[in-house]
Amino acid sequence: MPGITIDNIYETTEAAKLIGISYATLYRRIKAGKITPIRIAGRTLIPKSEIERLIAGRSVIPKSEIERLIAGRSVIPKSEIERLIAGRTPPKSEVDRIKNEKATEG
Repeated sequence: MPGITIDNIYETTEAAKLIGISYATLYRRIKAGKITPIRIAGRTLIPKSEIERLIAGRSVIPKSEIERLIAGRSVIPKSEIERLIAGRTPPKSEVDRIKNEKATEG
């Protein structure tokens, strides 16, 4: 791979921090083929281009991640989950409604 320098590759621990995921999650994503590493002399390194791709593609929380986080719990209103999935900001009236729901629950 031409152009590999110390400035455009990262150790796995540093890459995980930059992406905002755990070290274990980074390796799960590598194993699943979602992240393409460079392997040099038994070391796994992540190219800067991969980190930039992952950060740029993260405009909303993936639906699968939201579903995993709430797994069977109804803590977050359905409308809030749908908004996260759609990646849109709710109208002010919806924000007020959610706040009122939370206030009456607690």
